Amino acid sequence: MSDTDARLQQADAASQKLLDYTREEWKVIKRSSGVVVSCRNVPDRSEKIYKGEGELDVSPEQALHYVTPGNDLPRKQWDSTTKEWREIEKIDKDTVVIQTITKAAMAGFIKGRDFVDVVSSRRLSDGTRILSAESTDHPQCPPESNHVRGTNLTSGLVCLPMPGEPNRTKLVFLIQSILGGMLPTALVESAMPASIIKFYTELRNALQNAPRWVESDAPRAIASNTMV
Repeated sequence: MSDTDARLQQADAASQKLLDYTREEWKVIKRSSGVVVSCRNVPDRSEKIYKGEGELDVSPEQALHYVTPGNDLPRKQWDSTTKEWREIEKIDKDTVVIQTITKAAMAGFIKGRDFVDVVSSRRLSDGTRILSAESTDHPQCPPESNHVRGTNLTSGLVCLPMPGEPNRTKLVFLIQSILGGMLPTALVESAMPASIIKFYTELRNALQNAPRWVESDAPRAIASNTMV
């Protein structure tokens, strides 16, 4: 199997796993600002996976456009946790390998990280939109001395249509990251719920100030700009 086929297969499997996660039971750990944060243990690992759930007053397609990472996409303007994204390899119009470089967090206690992920968007016939991210090794992006290399196990966002409400979306945010370095587990676990709620707050603020959305333009816009 070629590297390209393997990465596409990885993206398909990650998308399916994210969709499965939305249908399973979770333990709620925080509710704030219309966002519910839950967590569960990752099978056969010590890390936890976190889930955020919140509603948006936009269609799933617009939600996908605004959460897709890219220096030329809206997320660059509102996501305060990320410094930049670098495209390493474009696999097809909806799947790329990108390096994400994050900013320091918690007043510098958590230093900036970088992640190298296969990032892919999927559109289901029922209107569901899925954006998956899962770490990979890539010869063009070895670890760098100025960043701590983190690892994303299956993570991403699922934009679920709300029956009878075409301009509303239930956004499910799933993240299971190994941040690397010598961070205490308690520090990471205390920071994660607040960071998820912050993600929804920043996204909602961006959508409130967004220009008029033309649904028919979305596939062409995403095809040309996805995860640049």
